[in-house]
Amino acid sequence: MALTSPRCQGKADDPRFLGRVFSSEEREAIATSVAPEASLWLHWAGKEAIYKSATKTLGAPPVFQHDRFQVSFSGDPVSSPRGPTLLPGTGSYGALSFRILAHLQPDFVHAVAWEKPLEAEGPEAETITWQALGREEDGVKPAGELRLRLSPKEWDCVSHRNSAFTRLGAKKALALALGVEARLEIRCGPGSPGRRVPLVFLDGKEAPLDLTLSHDAHLMAWAFLRPESGIYLSQGL
Repeated sequence: MALTSPRCQGKADDPRFLGRVFSSEEREAIATSVAPEASLWLHWAGKEAIYKSATKTLGAPPVFQHDRFQVSFSGDPVSSPRGPTLLPGTGSYGALSFRILAHLQPDFVHAVAWEKPLEAEGPEAETITWQALGREEDGVKPAGELRLRLSPKEWDCVSHRNSAFTRLGAKKALALALGVEARLEIRCGPGSPGRRVPLVFLDGKEAPLDLTLSHDAHLMAWAFLRPESGIYLSQGL
């Protein structure tokens, strides 16, 4: 979530918006925070992270009725110039329970959620740049040239330009983490564009990797889990 976006400004003083999106407990946490605007978007990011995790568990996206995704965090969203502030939290959707780890910086907040029964170390986080991924030139390429970087099955999952950028970044990060090159595809399950579960394929076969993608304005992020290790890796740029 890009905190500097104009559409993120002033929402902490909008009672109609707060009442539609947040529970009474969440509204209280936002109102009493030392940084209400940051707290609001921290809670929003937590809800979106739970939504993505619930989608993985249920096998299909549930209706994103915001107040049904309950979240809470331990600590105030105070960013630090020395690096991201890490805020742990918990959440629930129906009978499902989650752990959350949010990464807060002055201009953005990124949250990762996973089901509580999973005994895993906390997600590792890293902020990277296109240059670090060897993709500096992608920042100026038009959509037609972006399409050449993705297979037809991958392009079928792209809903807009930033969706393509996010998939390129996630592919490069996955290739580096797994030690493979030019053998990965990020396809997707059934459903409408922008709401399909991303699936990782290696050499044409579905790989046992749990991946989620996210983007907002100029920010892009992804998180993936190798089931055998139980370790999450969360990255963004």
